[in-house]
Amino acid sequence: MALRAQFTDAEWQTLEKTPIWGFLMTAAADSNIDAKKDQAFVKELMEAHLYKDELVREVFSSCAADFAQLYPACLTAPQQLLSSLESARALLEERVPAHAEPFKAAVLLVCKNVAEASGGSIFHREPHDRISEEEMRSLLLLAATLGIRLSA
Repeated sequence: MALRAQFTDAEWQTLEKTPIWGFLMTAAADSNIDAKKDQAFVKELMEAHLYKDELVREVFSSCAADFAQLYPACLTAPQQLLSSLESARALLEERVPAHAEPFKAAVLLVCKNVAEASGGSIFHREPHDRISEEEMRSLLLLAATLGIRLSA
């Protein structure tokens, strides 16, 4: 919990909400948040201890513990999701630059896993894949909003 002390309560809530905002943006892209996507998201949060980055571990664990209170507060218009994610990016890059990239990458990874939860992979598309084009566009928008450069 050493990193938690570096943030105000409001800033910490912004960090806690970041994976939820990414989840909502990705999972709802095709208007279909199903049980598989929900389960994939919860699984990712519950496995926070597996991440190497201390901030990712702390925030994802905290998000999982406070999920019932955080989730309803994250339900918002798509434009507000983008604005909120941009605020989270600025907070990360300003306050904890050494943890910013691993944190943003972890959020994108969670969202990729959620998008793949219904089957297939966005990187190896097969006819049986159930990842929609909308979800793929959402992942790219999420990466751009968080300032993640994707290599070809």
